[in-house]
Amino acid sequence: MKKNFYTLTTLARVIHHLFFKKKTLLFATTFSFLLFYVSSYSQCVVANSNSSSSIKIKKNNLAGQSITASCSGQISSVSFKVDDEDKFSGTLWIYKGNGTTGSYISVPLVKVSVSSNKYLSISLPSPYRVTQGEAYTLLLSSTKNWEPFINRNGYAGGTAFFDLGKGMGLNSAPLLDLIFNIQIDKGCTSSSTTTLTSCDSLVWNDVTYKSSGLYSKVFVDGNATGCDSVANLQLTITRSSSSEETISSCDNYTWNGITYNASGDYTYKTTNAANCDSTAILHLTINTTVGISSVSAANNPVCGGTKTTLTADGVVGTNAMVTWYDGPGGTGNVIGTGLTSPLVDVGTYYAYVTGVCGLPAEASITLTGDVTNPEITCPNNVTVTNVNGCSKAVLLDAPVFSDNCKVKALSWILTGATNAASSLTGIRPITSKIFNNGTTTVTYMVSDFSDLTNTCSFTVTVNDLAKPVFSPVPSNIDLSISTGCSATISVPDVSYTDNCGTPDLTWTMTGANTGSGTGQIGTMDFNIGTTNVVYSLVDANNNVRNAAIAIKVTETEAPTLSCPGDITTSTIGTNCTKNIATVDPMYADNCGIKSLTWEMTGATVMSSPANGVWVAKTKKFNAGLTTVTYLVKDFSGNTATCSYNVQLNSTNSCRP
Repeated sequence: MKKNFYTLTTLARVIHHLFFKKKTLLFATTFSFLLFYVSSYSQCVVANSNSSSSIKIKKNNLAGQSITASCSGQISSVSFKVDDEDKFSGTLWIYKGNGTTGSYISVPLVKVSVSSNKYLSISLPSPYRVTQGEAYTLLLSSTKNWEPFINRNGYAGGTAFFDLGKGMGLNSAPLLDLIFNIQIDKGCTSSSTTTLTSCDSLVWNDVTYKSSGLYSKVFVDGNATGCDSVANLQLTITRSSSSEETISSCDNYTWNGITYNASGDYTYKTTNAANCDSTAILHLTINTTVGISSVSAANNPVCGGTKTTLTADGVVGTNAMVTWYDGPGGTGNVIGTGLTSPLVDVGTYYAYVTGVCGLPAEASITLTGDVTNPEITCPNNVTVTNVNGCSKAVLLDAPVFSDNCKVKALSWILTGATNAASSLTGIRPITSKIFNNGTTTVTYMVSDFSDLTNTCSFTVTVNDLAKPVFSPVPSNIDLSISTGCSATISVPDVSYTDNCGTPDLTWTMTGANTGSGTGQIGTMDFNIGTTNVVYSLVDANNNVRNAAIAIKVTETEAPTLSCPGDITTSTIGTNCTKNIATVDPMYADNCGIKSLTWEMTGATVMSSPANGVWVAKTKKFNAGLTTVTYLVKDFSGNTATCSYNVQLNSTNSCRP
C-alpha cells in the first residue's frame, strides 16, 4: 500500500508538472517504469537506454550502462541499493559517451556502510553537467564481493530512481537488479534584451545582420542555474556614405590637409551625420614639371674628320619633348628632336625641353676639336746574339698606342747599325726584321686624324759573338847561324777571316826581341835566342782571337872558358877546414854569356845556382882534395867547361 501510494503520488506530480508548468525536460528511455519526484523547481531525469539489457557483475567490477539525456542540466548525486549489509570500498564512474573510453569523473567509496535493502546516496564533489541528447555511461566497481538488490518500484528519500540493469554477483550469484537514482536539476528560463545601433551591419552571436529589427537567440543551459537563457536584440542599422572626384595637378596636390606627390587613387574617411563612415575617393593624376640636368656627347672633343651625337640627360616632366637648337632659348636652327641629336660637328648646341607643366628647361654643351696627342709606349730594349753573318732577323713586340679619338697612322725609322724607314701612312708595327750587328735605334711615331703626333723609341742590339779565325794558325820559326849574334828573318804573313768584315791584326814581341805593331810583321832582325810573338785579331764587335809563335835564332859557336891552376894549402893547427880564396875563371862568347855555374866535388861538396853568372870566390874547403868545375853557356845553348883542384893538407887525421 505504501509503495502504491508513493507511485500514485509521483505520477500525479509528473502529470501536474507536464501539463501545467511545462518545464520538465525528459531523458529518452525504453524503460517500462519511470518514476519522478518533482521538487519546487523544474527537474528532468535520465533513463537507461534498454530495460531488458543485463549487466553482468564480475568479481570486484560492475559493467557500465549507457543512458541518454532528454534535457540539459546537472547531476548533484547518485543513489543505489544493494541486498546485503556490510561495509565496502569502491568507485563510482560517470563517463561521457557510450562506453568507457571518453572523459569521466570518479567518486571514491571508502568503507561505505550499506544496510540491507537501503539506498546509498553518493554526493558528487561538484555538479556534473549533462547535455540534452548526449549519451553517458555509469560504472560501479567495488573491492568487496556484493550483489545488487531487485527493486523496480521503490521510493526513498524523496528522490526518483530507476532500474539501471541486471547484474550477476560473483561467478555463481543469481541475476539481480541494481537500482540507481539519478536526478538532473533544471532551473527556469531567463531572458534579456539589448538595444544596439550599428553602421551597415552587426555580427551578433556569430550571425551577421544588415537590416534593422528585433532578433532573438535561445541559449540552452545558458544561465547560472542551468536553465535556458533567451537573448533579444533590438537593432537599428544606419548607412555609410561615399563620394569620388578626379583631379589633375602639377607636381603635387593637397587634399583634406594631405599633400600627394604621385598619381594614384586615394581614400579619405570621416563620419557622416548618421555617425557612420563617410568615404571620399580621389582619382589623382600628377603631372611633373619639365627639367633637364645636362647634355653629354658621345665624343668631346670631336675627333678630326668625324662628328658626334648629343644626349639630353636627366630629362623629366610629363610629356617632356626635347628640341635641339644651335642657339639659346629655342632660337637659331633646329638640329633635331628627341633625347639624342643627329650627328653634329664642333660648336655649341642647346637641348630645349617643353612639356605639360612648368616653363621650358634648357641645357647646353660646347664641342671642341681634338687637342690631345695620341699616346704610345714602346717595348723594352732588345738584345740578341749572332754567330753567323753580319745581321740577324729579330722578332719584336708591337708598341702600345691609343688616342682619345682614333689613331690615323703608325710609322717607324731605324738609325744606327741598321738604317731604314716605313711609310708614313697606315698602321705599320715591326713584327720581324733583319738587324745588322751592333745597336740600332727604333723610333715609332703615332698620329691621329687631327695630325697630332707622339713618339717613342727603343734599341735593338745584335751582339756578334763570332771571333775572327786564323787560317791557318801561323807556325814557329827556328833558325841556326854559325856567325853573328842576330839574323834577318822574313816572317810569313798570317791569314785570317771573320764572319762579318775584316778584323784588325796586331802583334807583340817578348823575349830576345821586344816590341809591338799592327798588320804583318814582315822582315826583321831577330837576336840570338827566342822571341815570343802574339798575334791578335779584333773584329768590329771587339771579338778577339790570339795566336802565338816562337821565333828562335841559335848560333853554333861555343863560348870560351879557362880555369885557374890547382891550389895546394894546409890547415892551421889541428883544424880540418880552411877558407880559401879561389881565382875566377876566364870566359867569353861572341853573342854573350847566358850563364856561368860551378860545382865542387871530392873533399868539399857544394854548387852555385843553376842560372845566372856565378864564381866561387872564397869558400870553406874541407881537408883533402876538392875538384872545382865551371860550366859556361851562351844564348844558343852552346857550352864549355873547365876544372881545377884544391888540395887542403892537415896535420890532424881528418876524415872527409
